[in-house]
Amino acid sequence: MVKTQIFPEIHHYTKFLAKDEREVFEVNAQRFSNNTLNEQLGMIRNILDESDSPSDILLFLLGKLLYNLSQFDILNQELIKHKNNINLLLWQGIANIRKGDYKSAEIILIDLKSSDNSFIHFFSLFGIARLKDRQGKKKESLAIYNIIFENLETHLLGEKKEIFQEIWLNYAYGKLWLERTEQNVKLSKKKCKELLHQAKKYGDRIYIARFQMLLGILEKYGANWVEAVKYFDQAKSSYNELNEERGEISAISNIADVERMEGKLDSALKRLLEVIISYERWGDKRSVALVHSNIGEIYAQKREFSSSIQEFSISKKILDEIGAKDELVDYSLAELYIEQGKIDDFNKVLTSLLEDRNEEDITSNPHISYFLGKKEIQKLNIAKALNYLNQALIIAGEKRMDHLSAKIILDLLQVHLFNYISNPNLVQLDKCTKLLDDFNTFSNETHQRQEVKIILEDINQKFRVILKSKDRSEQRKLILETQKTIKELVDLIRYKVTLGEDPIEISPNQLIILHRSGIPLKKYIKSEKIVDDVLLFGGMVRAAKDIISEVFEGEIGKVMKIDYGENIVILAEFGEKDTGMVIITRKDTFHQRRSLHESVRNLNLVNFPSKFHGEINKNIEQQMDEIIFNWFGDGYVGEI
Repeated sequence: MVKTQIFPEIHHYTKFLAKDEREVFEVNAQRFSNNTLNEQLGMIRNILDESDSPSDILLFLLGKLLYNLSQFDILNQELIKHKNNINLLLWQGIANIRKGDYKSAEIILIDLKSSDNSFIHFFSLFGIARLKDRQGKKKESLAIYNIIFENLETHLLGEKKEIFQEIWLNYAYGKLWLERTEQNVKLSKKKCKELLHQAKKYGDRIYIARFQMLLGILEKYGANWVEAVKYFDQAKSSYNELNEERGEISAISNIADVERMEGKLDSALKRLLEVIISYERWGDKRSVALVHSNIGEIYAQKREFSSSIQEFSISKKILDEIGAKDELVDYSLAELYIEQGKIDDFNKVLTSLLEDRNEEDITSNPHISYFLGKKEIQKLNIAKALNYLNQALIIAGEKRMDHLSAKIILDLLQVHLFNYISNPNLVQLDKCTKLLDDFNTFSNETHQRQEVKIILEDINQKFRVILKSKDRSEQRKLILETQKTIKELVDLIRYKVTLGEDPIEISPNQLIILHRSGIPLKKYIKSEKIVDDVLLFGGMVRAAKDIISEVFEGEIGKVMKIDYGENIVILAEFGEKDTGMVIITRKDTFHQRRSLHESVRNLNLVNFPSKFHGEINKNIEQQMDEIIFNWFGDGYVGEI
C-alpha cells in the first residue's frame, strides 16, 4: 500500500462517482487529516449533503463503511431514508448475517442476487455463500464460490476492473476461509500469503487485515504460536489504523486463544471475559457463542469439566437458536462427553455431526472418523474401531493435522495393547512400538510440558519391560497399568498446549524407493540439498540398501533410524510386499514419520514385480511420483 494514498478503502471507487460527487470529493479531500474509516465516512456524508440524487457507487460506499464500523442501527436509518436502495439493502443483508438474523439475511440476499447490477449480484452471492457456511452447509457454500469464480474473469478485464478487484479479494478470502479446516494447512498458508501480497498491492486495509488474521489462524492450527501472534498483532494494528474496533476485538480474542494453547489460562480467560462484552453490545450472537466455546476450552484444560461442558452447551444453544453450526464446538463437546463417560450426550452430538452428510463426507473428515472409532471402542467392536481410527489417521496426515494425529495414535496404542492381551503376538507389539516412537517424536518436536514428559517416560519404561518380559501374567499386569497411564496422557494432550519455540517445518532432502533386493527403484532429490558431497550421498544410499537387503524379511513394518553425523538422519521403513523407503533429512520429525508410514502403505498397493531387472513400467513410475507428491509435496526431482 502506498502510504500517501488518500482513503484506500474508497479510493478505487472515486473515479466512478457522478461528476458532481467527484468534484466535492476532490475539494474536501485536502481537509481530512487521517485515513480512518470514520474519516472516510465523514467524507461520504459531505458528498451526500451536497447531492440531490446520490449515485449507486456513493450509496454502496456508505453501506460498506457503516457495515465495517458495525454501525448497524445507522445503516438501517440510511436504508429507510434512501427508500430501500439496493446498495444499502445489500449491506443490511450482510449485516444480518453478522447479527445472527439468518432468515432476514437470506430473504434479502436471494432477492438481490437476480439484480442486473453485476456488483450487487456478486456481493449478494458472497453473502449467501457466507450464510451457507455459517449454517454448516459447506458444499452449497463452495458451489456458490465456484459460480462466482467462473463468472468473474470478464469483469476483471473490463472498464471497472479496479473495483471488481475487491470482488476477487472477497472471493479468494471467503473460499480460503471455507477450506481452512478442510485442506493441508501448509498449502492454505502459502495461498494466504500470496493473497495478502495482492491485498497490499490493492491497498484496501480491510482485506489486508482479514488476510493477516487468517494467516494467524492458520499458524494457530499448526501450533506455531509466535507466528500466530505476530499476524494477530499485525491485524490488530491494521484495524487500529482503520479505527475499526470489531476487528481489534477479534484479534484480541484470537490472541487469547493462543495464550490458552500455551497454557496461560488465567490471562486468556481475562481477555475473553472482556471481549464477550463487546460482542454482546454489537448483538453479534455467533461471536458470543464462539467466545463461550473458547472459555469452555479453558475450563477443560483446568480440568473443571462440569464448567467446561456448561460453557460449550451455552455456545451450542446460541448457535442452534440462530440456525448456525460450528463444527469445532461440536468436536470439543463430543470429545468431552466421551472422555467423561457421557455416552448418550456423545451420541447426540455425533448424530448432529452426521446429519446431511453422505458416505464420502464422513470418510473424508478425520474428526468424524476419530469419533466413530472411539464409539466402536466403547462398544468393544475392535475391528471396526481400528478401521475408523486408521482412516482418521490417514486423513489427518494428509491435512497436516499433527495434533489430531497424535491423539489418534494414543487411541490406536490402547487398542493394540488390548488386542495383545487377548491375542499375544509380536505383530501387535511391533505396531505399538511404531506408534509410541511416533508419539515420542511428536512430544519432543512440540515441546510438551514437563508433566506430559514425565507421564510419557513412565509409559516408555513400562513398555520396555513389556517387550522384554516372557511372563504373560506380568505382561498383562503391566499393559493394564500402561493403559491407565495412557488415559492420563490423553487427558493432558487433548488440547494443544506446548512450550518453547514454534515447530520448524522440515522436509526430507532425499527420498529413495527401494526394491526388496536393495536396488533403488527411484530417487527423489530436493532442490535444496543437505548432502552436496556425491560420495557421501552415495555412501548413505549404499548403507540404506544394505539395511533393506539384510533385514527386509525380519523387520517388515518397522522403522529404522540412523544418525549420520550431526545434521543428517536416515529413516527407513519396509513394506509387506516388495518395496521399502528411505528418507534422508536434517531432523527426525513427526510429520515426516507419518508421511513415511503412509507412503510405504500406499506403495504396498502398487503392483511391483517380485524380481526387478532394471526397468520400471511407466504406470508404476507415475504411481510412485503421485505417492511422493501426496505425502511430501512438490520440489523433488526424480531420478531412475
